[in-house]
Amino acid sequence: MGNCVSDDTRCPSDTILDNPNGAQLEFDKRFVMDRVLGEGEFAQVKLVYEKSESKSSMTYACKIFRKGPHLLPEKLRSEIEMLHSLNGESFCLKMIATYETPQTLMIITDCCTGGEMMEYLSKQKHIRTEDMSRISYQLLSAINHCSENSIIHRDIKPENIMFTTEAPDATLKLIDFGSGTSQVIDGDGMHTTFTGKAFYNSPEMFQKKYSSKTDIWSAGVVLYVMAAGYPYKSLQEAFDILLDSQRQSLKSLPGLPEDMPSEYYEMLEELLLYQHGQRKSAGELLSCAFVKFHQISLRRKNRHQYESNNRMSMLVLGNSSRHSAVLDLAIFERKVTTLLATMLTCDELSKLLSILMERCNTNTSINTRLQVVFFRELKDIINLEIKNMDCLSAIQNIPDEKDYDFLSYHTSLLKDVSQMERDIVDYPMTLGRRSRFQRTASEFIRSKMRSRPNLEKSTQSFRCKTSSSHL
Repeated sequence: MGNCVSDDTRCPSDTILDNPNGAQLEFDKRFVMDRVLGEGEFAQVKLVYEKSESKSSMTYACKIFRKGPHLLPEKLRSEIEMLHSLNGESFCLKMIATYETPQTLMIITDCCTGGEMMEYLSKQKHIRTEDMSRISYQLLSAINHCSENSIIHRDIKPENIMFTTEAPDATLKLIDFGSGTSQVIDGDGMHTTFTGKAFYNSPEMFQKKYSSKTDIWSAGVVLYVMAAGYPYKSLQEAFDILLDSQRQSLKSLPGLPEDMPSEYYEMLEELLLYQHGQRKSAGELLSCAFVKFHQISLRRKNRHQYESNNRMSMLVLGNSSRHSAVLDLAIFERKVTTLLATMLTCDELSKLLSILMERCNTNTSINTRLQVVFFRELKDIINLEIKNMDCLSAIQNIPDEKDYDFLSYHTSLLKDVSQMERDIVDYPMTLGRRSRFQRTASEFIRSKMRSRPNLEKSTQSFRCKTSSSHL
């Protein structure tokens, strides 16, 4: 959904949506509330189903926002307008309806129970090239649909790709258009607003002069990660190879299997072409041999035309375990961020972020655009410069924390928390500002985890309530 915190003084009863499907009465006529899927500081996600007998098996996700100064109406309206335009077609998240009452907003969307891409892949017993081809096709189809509707997503990454179920042939959905834009730019048609996660950002995004082709690049990085896993142990090496305008081949990317079909590598080269002016559109890339492979394979299977020697059909060994390891790192990273957000004072948090930004921008061993530091370096700063021993001790008490010393911590998580602190500084409540910020920051971090049930148990002790974001 993106950052929904604001310093606006809007009253809860003010109307936010332009054309909702109705209010509480209209909602109650159509839907029945079921169990809670996730709950946060400002929103709750529930499973809902339609009352119509013919549609009794249709279940959806209902995100219920509590109105208040924390919401950014323009951002919310923009995302809803984009979802309306996309109409849930071509593997984009479908918004079913919106409702508004004096106290709440209710957004009904597809319910994706298969989890984010990393989680989904980690649960699969076997991953075949046919599965990767299907995912490539669906992702490029979603991007093509966005482009045809003059929408740039601008934040394509595994966390924003969800699956409808855990089944091996589940359909993906491109979600979270909070960073997207449908604005048409006059002149050269280039956008200049920087956004997105650094590792998945295109060269032209860093140059702040980009078009819809930036989404193609991000998809290329996602499809590299799909095969190789997120290169958390070789993040700098992978990033340098990707952004090297003179690179000869992408086969040297860390973790990339050496025995994939040649068509897969050819697809990656097309997606990750450095010169964006020469990069193909999503529509053109849908004709790539690897992207179409799963369709040909399915037709042969349906006709019982099995070809045991089909060189493109193969099992991708070790794929599930690679993605499981990445999820473990994500859990640890969010635990650390939660501790920083809840145990440091506002001044300490601000000082820490300033030090981290300076280190990121001057560290010659790590590309400054990645905006990461090693966990060991982060602990040294807390010890020697912030001097908050309680916070340091809490981090050191996380099981197996030393295993992560020389892995990268993404400072963007802390930047988001710091921005939230600045946004709510003038928000008047009876509770103290610090305690309010602690709850909000913790909840914001938990919202990043998309309410993954298998991750909830490992984070309960860090004062983080479950949250979910289907928008």
